[in-house]
Amino acid sequence: LRSLLSLRRASNPQTNLIPLIMKLLTLTLSLVLAVAVGVSSVSAQDAVEIDGGNALIQKVASTTELPNGNVLLSVKSNGFTWTNAEAPIGNGSITCSGSTVMSAEGEQLSGAGSCRVLDAEGDTWTIWWSGTTSGDWALTGGTGKYAGASGGGTWANTVAYADNKQMNSWMGSITMGM
Repeated sequence: LRSLLSLRRASNPQTNLIPLIMKLLTLTLSLVLAVAVGVSSVSAQDAVEIDGGNALIQKVASTTELPNGNVLLSVKSNGFTWTNAEAPIGNGSITCSGSTVMSAEGEQLSGAGSCRVLDAEGDTWTIWWSGTTSGDWALTGGTGKYAGASGGGTWANTVAYADNKQMNSWMGSITMGM
Protein backbone atom coordinates (compact mmCIF):
# COMPACT_ATOMS: atom_id res chain seq x y z
CA LEU A 1 0.00 0.00 0.00
CA ARG A 2 2.84 2.42 0.84
CA SER A 3 4.55 1.73 -2.47
CA LEU A 4 1.29 2.46 -4.29
CA LEU A 5 0.87 5.73 -2.39
CA SER A 6 4.46 6.76 -3.18
CA LEU A 7 3.85 6.08 -6.87
CA ARG A 8 0.66 8.15 -6.76
CA ARG A 9 2.50 10.99 -4.94
CA ALA A 10 5.11 11.09 -7.65
CA SER A 11 2.47 11.39 -10.35
CA ASN A 12 0.08 13.76 -8.49
CA PRO A 13 1.25 16.37 -5.92
CA GLN A 14 -2.24 16.54 -4.34
CA THR A 15 -1.92 12.94 -3.17
CA ASN A 16 0.54 14.15 -0.50
CA LEU A 17 -2.60 15.15 1.42
CA ILE A 18 -3.86 11.56 1.63
CA PRO A 19 -1.65 10.51 4.58
CA LEU A 20 -2.51 13.73 6.40
CA ILE A 21 -6.24 13.19 5.84
CA MET A 22 -5.94 9.55 6.97
CA LYS A 23 -4.15 10.65 10.16
CA LEU A 24 -6.81 13.29 10.83
CA LEU A 25 -9.62 10.76 10.29
CA THR A 26 -7.91 8.25 12.60
CA LEU A 27 -7.39 10.91 15.27
CA THR A 28 -11.00 12.11 14.96
CA LEU A 29 -12.37 8.57 15.21
CA SER A 30 -10.14 7.88 18.24
CA LEU A 31 -11.40 11.03 19.97
CA VAL A 32 -15.03 10.19 19.22
CA LEU A 33 -14.58 6.68 20.64
CA ALA A 34 -12.74 7.99 23.71
CA VAL A 35 -15.49 10.51 24.42
CA ALA A 36 -18.22 7.90 23.89
CA VAL A 37 -16.53 5.41 26.23
CA GLY A 38 -15.83 8.17 28.75
CA VAL A 39 -19.45 9.37 28.71
CA SER A 40 -20.86 5.89 29.19
CA SER A 41 -18.50 5.13 32.09
CA VAL A 42 -19.22 8.50 33.72
CA SER A 43 -22.98 7.97 33.49
CA ALA A 44 -22.58 4.50 34.97
CA GLN A 45 -20.50 5.77 37.91
CA ASP A 46 -21.92 9.20 38.75
CA ALA A 47 -24.73 9.50 41.28
CA VAL A 48 -27.90 11.00 39.84
CA GLU A 49 -30.32 12.88 42.10
CA ILE A 50 -33.82 11.47 41.86
CA ASP A 51 -37.26 12.16 43.21
CA GLY A 52 -40.46 10.29 42.68
CA GLY A 53 -43.27 8.55 44.40
CA ASN A 54 -45.57 5.59 44.51
CA ALA A 55 -49.25 4.86 44.99
CA LEU A 56 -50.06 1.66 46.86
CA ILE A 57 -53.01 -0.44 47.91
CA GLN A 58 -52.15 -2.30 51.10
CA LYS A 59 -53.51 -5.65 52.19
CA VAL A 60 -52.88 -7.00 55.67
CA ALA A 61 -51.59 -10.54 55.21
CA SER A 62 -51.50 -11.47 58.89
CA THR A 63 -51.62 -10.05 62.41
CA THR A 64 -49.78 -11.38 65.43
CA GLU A 65 -50.39 -10.16 68.96
CA LEU A 66 -47.11 -9.63 70.77
CA PRO A 67 -46.63 -10.39 74.50
CA ASN A 68 -46.46 -6.67 75.38
CA GLY A 69 -49.86 -5.99 73.80
CA ASN A 70 -48.47 -4.57 70.54
CA VAL A 71 -49.53 -6.08 67.22
CA LEU A 72 -47.27 -7.14 64.36
CA LEU A 73 -48.91 -6.58 60.97
CA SER A 74 -47.53 -8.28 57.88
CA VAL A 75 -48.54 -6.21 54.88
CA LYS A 76 -48.45 -6.77 51.12
CA SER A 77 -48.91 -3.83 48.75
CA ASN A 78 -49.29 -3.34 45.01
CA GLY A 79 -49.26 -0.18 42.95
CA PHE A 80 -47.12 1.92 40.65
CA THR A 81 -44.10 4.24 40.82
CA TRP A 82 -42.99 7.38 39.00
CA THR A 83 -39.70 9.28 38.86
CA ASN A 84 -38.33 12.52 37.49
CA ALA A 85 -37.30 12.47 33.83
CA GLU A 86 -33.55 12.44 34.61
CA ALA A 87 -33.77 9.42 36.90
CA PRO A 88 -31.91 6.31 35.72
CA ILE A 89 -34.54 4.09 37.36
CA GLY A 90 -37.77 3.71 35.52
CA ASN A 91 -41.45 3.99 36.26
CA GLY A 92 -43.24 0.73 36.77
CA SER A 93 -45.49 -1.54 38.74
CA ILE A 94 -44.47 -2.08 42.37
CA THR A 95 -44.99 -4.98 44.77
CA CYS A 96 -44.04 -4.55 48.43
CA SER A 97 -43.90 -6.77 51.50
CA GLY A 98 -43.28 -5.47 54.98
CA SER A 99 -44.10 -5.55 58.65
CA THR A 100 -45.32 -2.85 60.99
CA VAL A 101 -45.49 -2.93 64.77
CA MET A 102 -48.59 -1.19 66.10
CA SER A 103 -49.23 -0.24 69.72
CA ALA A 104 -52.36 -1.51 71.46
CA GLU A 105 -53.75 2.01 70.87
CA GLY A 106 -53.19 1.74 67.08
CA GLU A 107 -50.05 3.92 66.77
CA GLN A 108 -47.40 2.78 64.29
CA LEU A 109 -44.19 2.14 66.26
CA SER A 110 -41.84 0.77 63.60
CA GLY A 111 -41.86 -0.67 60.12
CA ALA A 112 -39.57 -2.21 57.52
CA GLY A 113 -39.81 -4.15 54.29
CA SER A 114 -38.82 -4.38 50.65
CA CYS A 115 -40.29 -3.45 47.28
CA ARG A 116 -39.66 -4.70 43.75
CA VAL A 117 -40.40 -2.52 40.72
CA LEU A 118 -40.94 -3.98 37.25
CA ASP A 119 -40.42 -1.48 34.43
CA ALA A 120 -41.91 -1.49 30.92
CA GLU A 121 -38.89 -3.35 29.47
CA GLY A 122 -39.14 -6.18 32.03
CA ASP A 123 -36.12 -5.10 34.14
CA THR A 124 -36.51 -4.88 37.92
CA TRP A 125 -35.03 -2.87 40.77
CA THR A 126 -35.43 -3.69 44.44
CA ILE A 127 -35.32 -1.49 47.53
CA TRP A 128 -35.58 -1.99 51.29
CA TRP A 129 -37.32 0.63 53.40
CA SER A 130 -37.71 1.42 57.07
CA GLY A 131 -39.91 3.82 59.01
CA THR A 132 -43.56 4.41 59.81
CA THR A 133 -44.84 7.55 58.06
CA SER A 134 -41.35 8.52 56.83
CA GLY A 135 -37.95 6.89 56.80
CA ASP A 136 -35.05 5.67 54.72
CA TRP A 137 -34.76 3.51 51.63
CA ALA A 138 -31.84 1.87 49.79
CA LEU A 139 -31.54 0.30 46.37
CA THR A 140 -30.44 -3.28 46.98
CA GLY A 141 -30.20 -4.65 43.46
CA GLY A 142 -31.77 -5.19 40.13
CA THR A 143 -31.83 -7.06 36.85
CA GLY A 144 -30.96 -5.99 33.31
CA LYS A 145 -30.01 -2.31 33.16
CA TYR A 146 -30.34 -2.05 36.96
CA ALA A 147 -27.81 -4.82 37.71
CA GLY A 148 -25.15 -3.41 40.02
CA ALA A 149 -27.06 -0.19 40.72
CA SER A 150 -26.92 1.30 44.22
CA GLY A 151 -28.19 4.30 46.11
CA GLY A 152 -30.77 5.43 48.59
CA GLY A 153 -32.49 8.30 50.31
CA THR A 154 -35.57 9.19 52.29
CA TRP A 155 -39.30 8.70 51.84
CA ALA A 156 -42.44 10.17 53.37
CA ASN A 157 -46.09 9.23 53.35
CA THR A 158 -47.86 12.10 51.60
CA VAL A 159 -51.45 10.82 51.57
CA ALA A 160 -53.00 8.01 53.60
CA TYR A 161 -56.58 7.00 52.92
CA ALA A 162 -58.86 5.13 55.32
CA ASP A 163 -59.28 2.27 52.81
CA ASN A 164 -55.60 1.17 52.94
CA LYS A 165 -54.52 3.27 49.96
CA GLN A 166 -51.54 5.56 50.26
CA MET A 167 -49.14 7.73 48.30
CA ASN A 168 -45.50 8.20 49.20
CA SER A 169 -42.86 10.59 47.94
CA TRP A 170 -39.18 9.77 47.93
CA MET A 171 -35.87 11.38 47.05
CA GLY A 172 -32.22 10.41 47.01
CA SER A 173 -29.54 9.43 44.55
CA ILE A 174 -28.80 6.43 42.34
CA THR A 175 -25.54 5.17 40.84
CA MET A 176 -26.04 2.76 37.97
CA GLY A 177 -23.87 -0.36 37.71
CA MET A 178 -21.57 -1.19 34.84
